[in-house]
Amino acid sequence: MKKLCVGFIAIMLALVAGCKTEVPVYVQSTTQDAAIVKYYKQTLYNSYNLYEQENINLKAGTKLSDITKTYEHYVPKGFSQNGNVLSVFFDRQTYTLTFKADGKVFKTVSGIYESNVNLSGLGEPYSLKRHFNRWLGPDGNDAVFPSSFTEDLEYNAEMHDGIVITINYAGENIGTLAPTTVYCHTGLSANNVPVLNNIVSTETGEVTSYFNGWRLGSINGPVMAEGIKLDGNETSVTFYAKWSSQQYFGTKGPDEAREVGDIIFSDGSACPYNATLTDEQKSQAVAVIFYAGTESEHYYPYLGTTPRGVGINLTSETYSKVTVNAQGYTYLKNISLSCNNNTKGSLTFYDSVDSDLFDGLNVRNYLKTNFTDYPSQYPACAYCDDYNKDAAVFNKDWYLPSLAELDCLYSAKSIVNQAFISLGKGTMDYTLNASTGYGHVWAITNGGAVCVFSSNYNDISHSSAAEYAFGIIPIHHF
Repeated sequence: MKKLCVGFIAIMLALVAGCKTEVPVYVQSTTQDAAIVKYYKQTLYNSYNLYEQENINLKAGTKLSDITKTYEHYVPKGFSQNGNVLSVFFDRQTYTLTFKADGKVFKTVSGIYESNVNLSGLGEPYSLKRHFNRWLGPDGNDAVFPSSFTEDLEYNAEMHDGIVITINYAGENIGTLAPTTVYCHTGLSANNVPVLNNIVSTETGEVTSYFNGWRLGSINGPVMAEGIKLDGNETSVTFYAKWSSQQYFGTKGPDEAREVGDIIFSDGSACPYNATLTDEQKSQAVAVIFYAGTESEHYYPYLGTTPRGVGINLTSETYSKVTVNAQGYTYLKNISLSCNNNTKGSLTFYDSVDSDLFDGLNVRNYLKTNFTDYPSQYPACAYCDDYNKDAAVFNKDWYLPSLAELDCLYSAKSIVNQAFISLGKGTMDYTLNASTGYGHVWAITNGGAVCVFSSNYNDISHSSAAEYAFGIIPIHHF
């Protein structure tokens, strides 16, 4: 019997393109007789799991290429031998997504087989006089990005020459303004869009009209937010001056329509989540809109037309929805019966449940009216009820979200989180994670509680275990 092969012999190999990878001829061969060959595959966590084994009578000197197998999406790494057991190891193959613009590589994204594709921060190719339109897939159609790496793919940017757009100005009280010329993909700012002075009475010296920013389409159109990009479909665009009878912190007055992501200020005004904010505006922000009342057929039957906003001063403390001995415990438990919690962020609600349960404000009012142990036995509800109670009239009456409202907030959380970041705050996920200590804040188990909590599952739901304590999100009608 020949001597035992000492240690682990690792041979790093170049990746072979294609789905099937051939095992090369190893320089080394078995150093002694072997009866068992074990095949190990690399996991996503860089360990190796035994995939299969076979009994083979091998003689010393047998080349590994004569006996080892091939596996789709795996490449051979090396082998080791211990006694009559030969172990052969395979690494998961690495694949690459290549993004090109004008024939040059813009970015590459690499990962091992079946690991998740992360395209966050990919960005868009940019040049002064070239405009990015879309990514095209290998077939020349709109790109479809995979959820995991299974093959090499190449995407090409569809670019066209930048279109010069003339910006005109219209509306009352603007005088004569020269048009501004920009490329369609240029971000607009105070550098190329004028800011008008307020109108002052010549008799009293007081401001009679405050300039409230520029709007697209009409004086009641969308706000021209800082950094907005034009799409280049037209060569001439008109901005309309918006005037207000009083000065607001935001670019939208209190009575203007809300949009998802709008930041609400203490005077009832608002501005888009992607606007550039001053320190004063940040200090006066009170909420972020997550439901505008018109944008979703899925939620409209349950939430109606009233916009909802989430409070920006989230706490890392934990509260229970209701204690198990509260008088209205059964009532709150019934809220969980109105959902199908097999999905996340797109729950199915049923009309058979009292419609009041879809609106957390109605639930709160019912509890306050019908149960004498409110608020002592409803600590989370009471916390929200006390939130901003000394604020302006429009900014009172906060409450714990219902299941429908919570699910709606989940669907809008990407934009809401961007608004939180623009305000210099941590995201909702970050703040709630600090309170729960879990890693996946929005994944709520069936044993969770009324607000946004974490586990390793992909459910979002109310809980029958309502006395458990978790982080709290106060919300409000706007």
